[in-house]
Amino acid sequence: MLAPLDVKDAVFPDSRIITPTILAVDATQTDIYQQELFGPIVVVVKTRDTQHSVALARQMAEQHGAITCAAYTTNPDTKAYIADQMNQAFAPVSFNLTGFIWVNQHAAFSDFHVTGGNPAGNASFTDPAYVNKRFVWVGNRAIL
Repeated sequence: MLAPLDVKDAVFPDSRIITPTILAVDATQTDIYQQELFGPIVVVVKTRDTQHSVALARQMAEQHGAITCAAYTTNPDTKAYIADQMNQAFAPVSFNLTGFIWVNQHAAFSDFHVTGGNPAGNASFTDPAYVNKRFVWVGNRAIL
C-alpha cells in the first residue's frame, strides 16, 4: 500500500491536495475491490493473466454495473477479446486513451447516459420507455 501524500501548491497555499492511495490486492480479495471505494484511490488487482483480468471485469460489470471500461493493449486479438467480453456485459470500452478518462464520457455519443444493459445503466437523457432490456447500445472508442 502507498498511503496518500500531501501536495503543497505555491499558488494556492490553502488548498488541500493529496495523491491517490494505491492498494495492491490479490484477485481473491473481492471484499476489498468489489465495493464502492471513495478516493482518490487506485486498486491494483493481481490476476493470473489477461483472460482472468477480463473475466473479473466482466463479472463485476454484470453484478455491480459499469458505466465504462478503460483498456490498454497493442495486440489486436486482445483488443477484440476485451471488446467482446465487456460488450456482452453491456459495458462500452475506451481503448488506449491518454489523459483524463471521465466515467460518463460516453454520454456525448448518444442520448443514453449509459447502455441500459447492466446495473449501472439506470439513467437516460431520453424517455425512459425508450431504454429497456430489449434494446441497449454499446459503443467502443479507440486511439489507433
